Formats: sequence, structure tokens, C-alpha cells
Amino acid sequence: MDAFDLNMPYSMDAEQAVLGAILRDPSCLTLIQSKGFNAEYFYRNEHKSIYNSILKIDANGQVVDALLVLEDLKSDPSFDEAAARNYLAELAQAVVSTANVENYAKIIKDKFFIRSLIGISKDILDEATSGEADANVLLESAETKIYNVRQGKGSEDAS
Repeated sequence: MDAFDLNMPYSMDAEQAVLGAILRDPSCLTLIQSKGFNAEYFYRNEHKSIYNSILKIDANGQVVDALLVLEDLKSDPSFDEAAARNYLAELAQAVVSTANVENYAKIIKDKFFIRSLIGISKDILDEATSGEADANVLLESAETKIYNVRQGKGSEDAS
């Protein structure tokens, strides 16, 4: 494990709040999706799985609730049914209000972009210290990678 694997930025509270808000009020899903929110923004794999289950249920035309999410998650061998049942109930109960779901989603997106920059920084450092490329190639590569992150963030914020 190196320094880039330590302390990756994410907000457990924001991730839980977004999922809890959707479980409490499924219209929150439409709201955050209209802002370009997607599962890859979650840091925790179990949160990605829960969100993907929510998306699947919604795509099937069903109203999202914790029981349907639990049933969908049963197909994932990494999920413990009893633990998942308790966790989904905690998520829905922990959210005091769904009014700030867009703000919570923004926190998650911002942390995702910071993690992306950390990953790109690691790639740039690895390329620069390998001694295999000249300075112009390294600069071009670094500029392109950072530009791509900026473009991704800019286009999603515009939606």
C-alpha cells in the first residue's frame, strides 16, 4: 500500500444521506439524476451496489423502497441479507430531511473528482519517474488527463 491508497477523500455521511433520501422519497432519484449523478461517484462499493439496485428497480418501472432493494441485493453474493436489511433500514431512518439531497450529491461528486485527480497525479508521477518519456510527452499527457477531468466536471455541472 502506498501513500495514494491512504485517506482517499469521501463523505460517508453524504453517501448515506443520498441513499437514505432516495429510500425515503424516491423522487430524489430523478432530482439527482437530472444533475448527472451516477454510481461511480460513490466511494464505498456497498453504496455503489445499493445505488445500482435502486437504478435497476426504477428502470423496471417500480417504486423504489428498501424491501425491493434488499430483494435485488440478494443476487449479490457479497451481501449478507441480515446486515443489508439492517443497513437499508438505518439509511432510510437516518435522513431527517430530503430537502438537501442535491447538496449531498454535490459533496459526493466533488470528492469523486478529487479522488480522480489523486489517481491522475499518481499516474503522472509514475510516468515522470519511469524515465521512458521526454518532457514534452509527459506535459502533454498530464495536461490531457487533467483537462479530461475538468471537462467531465464542467459538463455535469451544466446539466
